[in-house]
Amino acid sequence: MSYWLRTDSQQGIAKVTADYWGGHGQVVYYYDVNQKHYTGISGTNWKDPRYDNVRPGGKAVVYYSASHPWLSALYMPDTVVEGLPVLIIAFLIELVAIVTIIYPGSGWAFDLSEKKRDKNAA
Repeated sequence: MSYWLRTDSQQGIAKVTADYWGGHGQVVYYYDVNQKHYTGISGTNWKDPRYDNVRPGGKAVVYYSASHPWLSALYMPDTVVEGLPVLIIAFLIELVAIVTIIYPGSGWAFDLSEKKRDKNAA
């Protein structure tokens, strides 16, 4: 979603309809693009004091993708790679797991042997 909002975003006006049950300051909103109705869930725009505490019944700027108008947020994402550190860590753990399955004797494999556990217990 961040990629499309950073690539071809358009601005519109969203009407906030409810606080999102998942919490974390997220709200449910709707907006219209080319006479089509879309809904979304987003955190509020904490960088803009006019919209940082928008509540149900209020209006806020919505950023949506011109090519994928169902992708939207009430704030402009800072970068495309916000979650990149988590993805890298997950990838490395999966890579070591695959090495463990394919070549368990490798220095890069998880050590699942009973010998090491028995030595630590003693």
